[in-house]
Amino acid sequence: MFLGFFNNSLRFIKTIGHFTNRCAPVILPVNIYLLSTSPRHQGKQVEDDQKGLNHRPLSVRAGSHERPPWHIAPLVFEGRQAYHIARVGYGGSHMSEWPRHVAACKSCTGEPTQYAYGARDYCSRCYRLIRHIEHARAWNTSRRETLKKLPKDGMFNPAVGYSKSTRLMVDSWTPEQFEICRTETIRQLENRLTKLKYREQIRRHEMPVDALSLEEKFGELLRIIRRKAEYPRNASYLAQHFNEGERRIIYALLEEIIEQAPWKGIEWHQIFERIYPTGK
Repeated sequence: MFLGFFNNSLRFIKTIGHFTNRCAPVILPVNIYLLSTSPRHQGKQVEDDQKGLNHRPLSVRAGSHERPPWHIAPLVFEGRQAYHIARVGYGGSHMSEWPRHVAACKSCTGEPTQYAYGARDYCSRCYRLIRHIEHARAWNTSRRETLKKLPKDGMFNPAVGYSKSTRLMVDSWTPEQFEICRTETIRQLENRLTKLKYREQIRRHEMPVDALSLEEKFGELLRIIRRKAEYPRNASYLAQHFNEGERRIIYALLEEIIEQAPWKGIEWHQIFERIYPTGK
């Protein structure tokens, strides 16, 4: 099974390499919006064409099967037909949700056309993370109301039941263990914010993509499918067959695929490994 995944990955990057070799100047992996081709929206397209509004994205409802959220469509450029990938947001354009003075998220720098608005000039993704960080910094074991987003203790009173139990795992921790939990939680959340910003920098071609980074990204995609799987060390292969521009395109495509999978949140097993180190 793993070998099959690896072979499919190679076919995927070879296919992308074929497109990039033929028409690298016109491949745009992100931030390009195509119009819907479904009969439901054809009249809307003609109307928008007349009004000059077709630079804005048309979206579909979440769960709708009228069309997928991605299209690969032909693009004519200097007499050649190439292909680019277009991203279509769900739930309508988010531009109307953002304050007029905000051009991009204050943290990840994502554009308003890509993500929903959260608050305080942040997109919804970053705002949730920032609020979680603020909660973690405010944790105080002497004030139960501050202990938000902490796991319950599995040892509870059977007469009460787990769902109604108010006992938390931190109740049995020492002050040192509690601070380890706080520090590790904030570290994971800040790493997530950094990764979101890095994604946007890749999309805007502001950061280079080396072969090792691309290898790690393939590994991240594999672990979404199989949590404990290890992707083979093939950075030298990627460096040999794909230049930096081609790696950037593949990386951006993989990022978009990975982003469709919900973030799993805090990796509590990492925190427990630090609180209860093996052999101590």
